[in-house]
Amino acid sequence: MCQQTTNPKITKYKLINPSDMVSVVGFNHGSNSRGTFNAFKGKTVGKQSVKVRLQAVDGSGKGVPYAPGTMTYRYPISRQGNKSGVADMTIVNSTQKTHSIDEMRYYYATADKSGFFEFTLAQNTNGLGSLHDIYIQNDKSDLSERTAQGSMPVIFETITSPDTPDAEFWGYMEDTLTLNGRTFNRPKLFSELPNAGDSYKFASDRLGMQVAENWAMVTSSQAAIGSGGCAADKYPTVADLSALRAEVDFLHVYYLKGGWPAGNGNKGYWTNNPTSITQWMNMLTGGLEYGAQSSLQICAQ
Repeated sequence: MCQQTTNPKITKYKLINPSDMVSVVGFNHGSNSRGTFNAFKGKTVGKQSVKVRLQAVDGSGKGVPYAPGTMTYRYPISRQGNKSGVADMTIVNSTQKTHSIDEMRYYYATADKSGFFEFTLAQNTNGLGSLHDIYIQNDKSDLSERTAQGSMPVIFETITSPDTPDAEFWGYMEDTLTLNGRTFNRPKLFSELPNAGDSYKFASDRLGMQVAENWAMVTSSQAAIGSGGCAADKYPTVADLSALRAEVDFLHVYYLKGGWPAGNGNKGYWTNNPTSITQWMNMLTGGLEYGAQSSLQICAQ
């Protein structure tokens, strides 16, 4: 028997769970400035995901049964508004198209009998802590039309960035850690300690192909007089740094407990030594070395 009525036309896709979104301070520099906005938030570590629930509705506000839906997103954006790599999201309950158009990736799904969709979004551990603008559409309309319809921002935070407006990426790094019975503040970003004599961006994954935050590197001459933020009695001991190194996060081989940077083979953490102002610990090997021009520094409270 032939269908007697036409399928209702989809007027819009209505977001069902806006209460799951949080307010995010925008950015006013970089190539993609924007004011305060609402976004879904997840994490790249801990297998946390974001669920986006929508309903395809017609002109009268009724759900459109078994409506088609397409989810798209462009390249990620950093907390400072800069393009930030190509880390992909995993989108459950959809089928990915095999190629991208105008830097968009397309995922397809079909609504249930009441017009409801549910997309589950996740990101692997190599995500930098970026913003993805998600668009839902019924066809492959051009980018200007998608933008006019609005987007659903999704942010996946990373443990390798601190939660501060100075950070390049969105993160949830621990601001303090208790090591060997003493509480230490995390290393400072270069933007937080601009008088530091040097700065360095450490690799953020095992292959060293991505870089994350720009960390302050305190020089040996500054370290000796406390210019890096530490008084002499606030320096970490070898035992303190060994406790920090004891719980390496192997998901990010260049990062330590709490997401703190480990440095590399040439740069580590200053440690206290009354006989040498240039002693530092190589956090990758645990060995003590001497003569570095600059290193990371943490200070006890």
